[in-house]
Amino acid sequence: MSQESIDVLKIMGSIVGALAGTIALLWRLYDEIIRSFLGISIEVSEPANGWITVLTTVENKSLRPKPVNFAMLLVGPEKESPVQTANVLMAALKPSWRAKYTNDLEQLKELLREAIIAPNRAAIPLDFYYSENVDIADETLTYRASVPLSTFECNSPISVRFYLFASNRLHRSTHDAFVIPIAAKSRATTE
Repeated sequence: MSQESIDVLKIMGSIVGALAGTIALLWRLYDEIIRSFLGISIEVSEPANGWITVLTTVENKSLRPKPVNFAMLLVGPEKESPVQTANVLMAALKPSWRAKYTNDLEQLKELLREAIIAPNRAAIPLDFYYSENVDIADETLTYRASVPLSTFECNSPISVRFYLFASNRLHRSTHDAFVIPIAAKSRATTE
């Protein structure tokens, strides 16, 4: 093979390498700016002093700020779907409203001005994420909500779901659960 052919192959290899690097960079930028979701987590505390607390976390690892339209906690029996829980809670507030899918829960932003707490269920808007913070930049935000123990049955698994709704995105959700031991509830009523 002549030196000229080797030089042509080197140049072509450099072009292919540069093209592959450019494609990888563009894909990373697309993923970072357009596609990346907010990371969310939830952690329910042990019952204490008549309360359960729920720590929520939203993390944006992207360089681009992301708006949040609505965030909420939905608390209800573990054996019940979140749609059922929302429909039971909303029946007293607005009987004509019915959710068919979890995507419908975003409509609760217009209906929930404050927490709704009913026997064995609760819906708690987390306006800290969508009202107090304009956008979530490259940061980690946390918020702890409190729910009274007296609302829930003892020895019955209760689901706590954290929902986050953003523009042009599917909603995000995560879940934790708790069970109130009889001893914890009896201590709460005597305090």
